[in-house]
Amino acid sequence: FSFFSSVPGAQSAAMPTMSPVVPANTPPRAQGTKGWHLSAVAKVKDAKSAAIAATKSFEAARGAVQATMSLNSSQANALRDKFHRKVKASAELVTLISGSVKAVNAASDAVLKSATELQALKNGLRPLVALNKQNSQRRAQKPPSELLEDPSHVALREELEHLEQGTVWINERVSLSNKIKAKLREARANLESELDSKAGGDLVDRWAWDSKRVYRSDERPHSRDDPDGRPSTKIGRHHEKKRKDETGRSVRMAESLCAEAAQLVHHNNHVVHQVKENCRAAHTKVDGALQKSCRDILAVQHKVETALSSIESQVTKMKAGLHETEVSMKEAQRREVVNERRREIRRKRPQTEMIPDEVAAALEAESLQVRGCLEELKFSENKQRKALDRLMNQRQALVNDLQAKSISLQVDQTCLRLMKGQAGGLPWRGSASK
Repeated sequence: FSFFSSVPGAQSAAMPTMSPVVPANTPPRAQGTKGWHLSAVAKVKDAKSAAIAATKSFEAARGAVQATMSLNSSQANALRDKFHRKVKASAELVTLISGSVKAVNAASDAVLKSATELQALKNGLRPLVALNKQNSQRRAQKPPSELLEDPSHVALREELEHLEQGTVWINERVSLSNKIKAKLREARANLESELDSKAGGDLVDRWAWDSKRVYRSDERPHSRDDPDGRPSTKIGRHHEKKRKDETGRSVRMAESLCAEAAQLVHHNNHVVHQVKENCRAAHTKVDGALQKSCRDILAVQHKVETALSSIESQVTKMKAGLHETEVSMKEAQRREVVNERRREIRRKRPQTEMIPDEVAAALEAESLQVRGCLEELKFSENKQRKALDRLMNQRQALVNDLQAKSISLQVDQTCLRLMKGQAGGLPWRGSASK
């Protein structure tokens, strides 16, 4: 009964001792035997009544203690059950938020990786743009006769258009990626803050749930919802629903951002693949066009060299024929001078001898023949000189064309050499599409 002794009124109602109590001022002789017996009987009755009253008081106190202990136990069990539900709900929310944080981190890493690939592709396109412009400027330095709309020029212009378009696409995707990364960082910060809050609440609830506190009869258990000791079920449910709704909104927002990030990464990969394919096709087309241009120039150069060699031989023959004509003309002129000298000498004959004879006729005929030959030789010389001039003009045109073709060939070969030197750093080198 050491515990029940702490109950108020329990000690005062304890059973008294059975020893008789005699008043001190009562003289022994004044009391008789009968009176003493009556007094003893009355006192026994009083003692019995006091014992019965004490027993009833004890039973009432024990009932009150049992009721208080039962109430405290039921309230403690209800509070522990409530803390258990809160701990379970908080653990679920923490797990859900942790999964959302991991998903956001993964999406952020994917977006960052995609943005890095876009930036690397953009950096890889810059040398190609510079090389394309350099090749275009170098080809613009060709001779005027070679400045025509050839397939190489068209391919270079198309490649530059693809490179510039790819750069524009990459800039757009990088801008969108930066926006998504900012949203993901903000969402991750909100989720981590909410996770810290939920983890702190879950820690407090676990401590309260795991604590083994014993309540005294004059104490009542206290809950976080109701400091007075009465568990507020309605308010607690409202708070739990509010917490779940807030977490649900955060998680749905994180899932939406993750889906948007996944779509962005997919579109970025498509853009990277498309840009690489377009630039690779354009670059291959430029390379093929330059190689074809070099082959064509070499073929034309060979034909020009063959034609030039043929014209050189014809010029040599024409010069030899012209030399022979000149020698023949000089011989005819000498013969004409000799004939004229003979005729002058024959004119010095006496008058009587000035008669037509066979010698004079022969001299006259020879003079006519020499003059005719000389006229034919002059005509032939004039014709041969005109033909030789035409051949020389053609020869000079072929020489100029050969020089232009040589310069064009050097330009195209230089462009090809630079492109082959750039082949090791092409952005699509080693890709699956290649």
